Amino acid sequence: MLRNWTASFGRKPIPTDNLAAHYDASVASSITEVTGVSNWADLSGNGRDLVQLTGADQPVYSAANNSITFDGVSDFLKTAAFTLNQPETVYMACQQVSYTSGDYLMDGDINTGLIYQGTSSPNIQAYAGSFSSDNGDLAVGSDGVVAVVFNGASSSIRVDNNAPVTGNFGAANMGSFTLGTKGNSAAAQASNIIVYEVAIYSVAHTASQQNNIIHDLQQKWGIS
Repeated sequence: MLRNWTASFGRKPIPTDNLAAHYDASVASSITEVTGVSNWADLSGNGRDLVQLTGADQPVYSAANNSITFDGVSDFLKTAAFTLNQPETVYMACQQVSYTSGDYLMDGDINTGLIYQGTSSPNIQAYAGSFSSDNGDLAVGSDGVVAVVFNGASSSIRVDNNAPVTGNFGAANMGSFTLGTKGNSAAAQASNIIVYEVAIYSVAHTASQQNNIIHDLQQKWGIS
């Protein structure tokens, strides 16, 4: 689906309370390209830009689709370290282009708050010291909104309006944000994904808050 629009037109902006970082590929001015994307600016005002200085590891921006594609080989973007302690809520409007067990969609510093392609397609898992059970609701090749709450024994991971997988995902604090691979940039665990928007909150959102933000992101990105 082509997404060549001003995505905020007629849409509610995401809430800014406790917003730690925000990346939106529909805001072309937030994206700097060299070979590929070298900088994806943080729109929260906190200055936590996602950066990749190595040309071969830079993902590809599409102005036509308002998206950034990570090749699953070596592409990733990473912030500098910043304080990001539990509880945390992360929203990703994204797509799994392909599936390889063990690849990371996102992480904190190193295994401190991640979404991971599990043991069989299309399952994803969350981890902050302990793995969640599988969530199979993000079909490969389909867009969706993933919402993960890292909050110790009250953690959850859900896709769109589906029921969350809940449990104790561990107590690790993210400490930074890595998109497209493991926090120590291990190329062998880079994922082949398309990302449209990411919002990170330094608070555990309630189910009602998640519903509202997921709904707004679905409308904005044409996700049913």
